[in-house]
Amino acid sequence: MELLDFKNSDMDELISFYKRFLNDGEELFSSIRDACRADEYFGSKAVDKGKTVGFFTFQKGTLFTCPHPELIKKINDVAGDKNIVTVDSLMILPEYRRLGVAKAMAGRNSGLLRERNTDFLMAESWIYPDGRAPSLKIYENMGEVVFKEKIPLFYKNAFSLGITCPICGDHCRCGAWVLLVRL
Repeated sequence: MELLDFKNSDMDELISFYKRFLNDGEELFSSIRDACRADEYFGSKAVDKGKTVGFFTFQKGTLFTCPHPELIKKINDVAGDKNIVTVDSLMILPEYRRLGVAKAMAGRNSGLLRERNTDFLMAESWIYPDGRAPSLKIYENMGEVVFKEKIPLFYKNAFSLGITCPICGDHCRCGAWVLLVRL
């Protein structure tokens, strides 16, 4: 298994992972492409025998999939004027889950975050309708959790933004844990 830096040339593959595991919507992909062009999008990918098996990517700033200005205010109140980076995606192919890929990527990305002088990591950890929050422990183990809030129906307005949930379809019932982690 190799862990490599995310490159703009990985964009099409990242978007295909996004459509399969996270969200689908051209406006969303347009914002990711814009962030890449501005050098505000970075991270890593895991490759096994030439096959990409996962992505763990970030964007500079405090961003949410769906607008939640009250949460941004809470997070900025805690972080002050420190440098915040938001997790954009953590996606691993099903057959590679529970094999330590995400943990290895988190370790590698911790170095990338330090290189970029990141003080805090902000993350939305998806809570599926069945209650599972598969990425939560990865984020919690990346540093000291200084803010954590559970938000039911976090993505309920996603469809109105042109985003479709791969689990719920047009009417997302997923919630999220919102975390701020001091690195």
